[in-house]
Amino acid sequence: MTSLVGYCPPRQTTGDFLTSVTNPQERKAKEGFETSVPRTPEEFERYWKQSQAAKDVLSEIEQHENEFPLGGPTLETFRQAHHQAQSKHVRPKSPYTISVFMQIRLCTKRAYQRLWNDKASTISTVFGQLVLSLIIGSIFFGTPQSTSAFFAKGSILFFAILLNALMSITEING
Repeated sequence: MTSLVGYCPPRQTTGDFLTSVTNPQERKAKEGFETSVPRTPEEFERYWKQSQAAKDVLSEIEQHENEFPLGGPTLETFRQAHHQAQSKHVRPKSPYTISVFMQIRLCTKRAYQRLWNDKASTISTVFGQLVLSLIIGSIFFGTPQSTSAFFAKGSILFFAILLNALMSITEING
């Protein structure tokens, strides 16, 4: 089909070329083929179904289906290999090889390893949180235990949440 439709400009990627083939404003026919280029989706479909490439693809699909029939011995071999790879605590029909508990344990271990291997960032974050908590605590120290302090106590909560949210910006580099 590309031999009929397409002039592929130099340095154009295959994906961009195939997209341009489907867009009438971008499609560029080869010289001499301007009048015979398919214009509608139905014409493209008809041209594709009559092409040798379509026949080759269909014969490859048929050959593959004959070689590896659906539900054949290859599928059972795959199921046995998957079942052997599963841990003891996973039900046999599960698509997972390890249980949810094991996944949580591995993710937790990995998180601790990441913290341990990046001590500078962890310590600076903890130190920053400590300094901010002391500053915010000193600002609002001694607020009265009455309804007149609702605004001040709301401000404490706002600052605590805001500063923790802003502290997570440091994770972007990681």
